[in-house]
Amino acid sequence: MQAWRKHPQITTAVPAPLVERLGEFAGDLWTAALELANGRLQAEREALERLRQEAEQMRQEAVGLADQLAAELDTARATVDRQAAQLAADAETIDQLRETLRIQKRSMAAATYRANISEVARMELQARVDQLTELLWLEQAARQEAEERVRAAVEEAAQLRGRLAAFERPKE
Repeated sequence: MQAWRKHPQITTAVPAPLVERLGEFAGDLWTAALELANGRLQAEREALERLRQEAEQMRQEAVGLADQLAAELDTARATVDRQAAQLAADAETIDQLRETLRIQKRSMAAATYRANISEVARMELQARVDQLTELLWLEQAARQEAEERVRAAVEEAAQLRGRLAAFERPKE
């Protein structure tokens, strides 16, 4: 190294044909790099557009499903409303039938002939009241059973929340 440093270095300029050739090579290299980058960019843009279209299609499907579910919910609500109205009407009918029965029982004492006719009507009405009362008892029993299941489910949910809370608490 010391011997090399002792000797003066030769410095000459790079020949012009070499500079030209290197410039052409650099230009070709740059053009090839730009074409490669533009090709990749175009491919990524196309892939991004496909993903955007797929996302839009999925969004439209989700909107359609949401609309369908909303329509089904509206239908279910309308059914529940009709059934509630029917139950109210049935309860009113039961009250009316009971009132009719009381009126007929009072009128039985007025006349024997009318008493016999009233007795037949009363028996028919009593059968209807019994049917409706039995239906009412069945509905009440079903409602009580449902309430018990709900209570059990609420208790089970509380127990599960307790267990979950025990797992979520940091161990000391």
